[in-house]
Amino acid sequence: MTAIHLHSEIDFDDFISGAGDGEIVDSHGFRDGQWRALTRQTNFKPDINKFVIPVDTSHARFFVLTEVDGPSAVQPHEHSESILRFVVSGTFQLNGTTYGPGDWVYVPAGVAYAIQTEEGYTTIAGYGQACDA
Repeated sequence: MTAIHLHSEIDFDDFISGAGDGEIVDSHGFRDGQWRALTRQTNFKPDINKFVIPVDTSHARFFVLTEVDGPSAVQPHEHSESILRFVVSGTFQLNGTTYGPGDWVYVPAGVAYAIQTEEGYTTIAGYGQACDA
């Protein structure tokens, strides 16, 4: 695989990957919530801000746009693959932590989680296989 160099303070080798420690990682906690400062691409004009979500998504073969009307709840479950969710709009709680627009959350394979929302939300998530409902 060709090495990937990013124009930021961290490189691809610092990304979260499926070989992690089995803990949920999110935009609030990755490097003390400083993911934007660490991943801002410095090779663009100052009025263009690009940030890299520091998660290895090489397993993802497709991305799913999920729109949920509130109130709604997804009971505790787990997937056989790691899932990265990026919040486009709305808010939800995943295992008690609240996520809103611009937040991301990485759930490793085999880690159980539940989602609740009052207002609804829209996310984009990468999958390597079809998700069973």
